[in-house]
Amino acid sequence: MSFIRQWRGGNDRTVPPPTQDHIPVREIRDNVIIRHDGTLVAVLGVEGLHLRLLDPGEQERLIAAYEGLITALPFGWQTLIIARPQDVAAHLAVLRQQAAAHDQAGSIHYHQLLLAYLDFFNQLAWDALALVRAYRVVVGYRHPSIEQLKERFGGRRVLTADLLREGLGELDHRVQQLQAGLQRVGLRTWVLSGPELKEELYRFYHPALQAEDIDLPPAPPVVRGA
Repeated sequence: MSFIRQWRGGNDRTVPPPTQDHIPVREIRDNVIIRHDGTLVAVLGVEGLHLRLLDPGEQERLIAAYEGLITALPFGWQTLIIARPQDVAAHLAVLRQQAAAHDQAGSIHYHQLLLAYLDFFNQLAWDALALVRAYRVVVGYRHPSIEQLKERFGGRRVLTADLLREGLGELDHRVQQLQAGLQRVGLRTWVLSGPELKEELYRFYHPALQAEDIDLPPAPPVVRGA
């Protein structure tokens, strides 16, 4: 695909293609991404482990188990580590509810303390911008017959209903193998749902949103006196 399209309108000009031409995703069906080239992709969420909190023997066992998993499976996958600002909206909401409850109960001292803490925590969250890490494992499958059908359909990669059904079966088999292997390593995994996949893709193709992940509305003003 050419990244510059020519068009004539009085003078020769160049215009870039629309944004969707740069995104290799055709659609998301249930919990599977279907790429333009016919590749079916599933994404696993993985709950990380803090190796330094484990004794050296357990660390070595987990590392060896993961190395064994990499060499044992007959297909590849991609591991992604995503760093995002920590969402503290829920914690702030609880603090505001507690402050309001103390205010209604007439506990002015505790009400003032919580409001002051809200101001402090709000500023601290903005200054520190603490990051949390999310771990994703991406596995895909493209039916080999897709390439064989290119000539029949004028060079286009066509994913027929039969190929889709067979591909989904193979992809599900790979996901199960990968989940079982990661579980043996000691990592909890889950398959991202359709809405979760859409959110991940939206964040990935809109990097500016990474800085907007925190909901930090201004804290209520501190009540002085009384």
